[in-house]
Amino acid sequence: MLLAVHGPNAPDLVDSTIGFPPTRFRVESGSFAGHPVVAAGTGYTGERGAEICVPIETGEHLWDVLVSAGAKPAALGARDTLRLEMGYSLWGQDLSKDTSPIEAGLEWVVAWDHEFIGRDALHRIKENPPSELVAFTTQGRAIPRHGYEIRTTTGKGVVTSGNFSPSLGHGIGLAYVTPPLSADESMTVIIRGKDIEATIVETPFLKK
Repeated sequence: MLLAVHGPNAPDLVDSTIGFPPTRFRVESGSFAGHPVVAAGTGYTGERGAEICVPIETGEHLWDVLVSAGAKPAALGARDTLRLEMGYSLWGQDLSKDTSPIEAGLEWVVAWDHEFIGRDALHRIKENPPSELVAFTTQGRAIPRHGYEIRTTTGKGVVTSGNFSPSLGHGIGLAYVTPPLSADESMTVIIRGKDIEATIVETPFLKK
């Protein structure tokens, strides 16, 4: 069973529960209630914390101990809102086998300094990308949802991730559009048949 514990106090809470707080991007192992435990300093919320893996037979006990220590249960929807506020892309929505790292804004993971399968094709996409992933905000409580149409000065696009940000008080989203578009440029999201103005912004949406 995998339990994710994230938030400002998560490292101390994890340390007091399983006996060690894993550092960022590190994986450490230990024991909890006589069972092996593996904890990684990873997550997809933008907050400090850890993902803890334990045998399923001790998962409920670990949950109870974490909650007793001050952790507040949260469902997947809360995690998804947090990752979107950070501008993190989600596989199956913002990323897929049909999108390239160039279009998704992930060229920083491409090692151009050596040969690899698909290098030439990726270079051609870089020279003339058919789309690009942008972050945008809307005003008011209108919520941009996955699949909603977007209209820009360069053509049409589609929302891949969208939600209402409780922290910011307005809609936020990610969308693929036809380049080139720049930050602060306006576009239109079609929400429930209405034209809602949106503005391209830099991520993360929620500055810390």
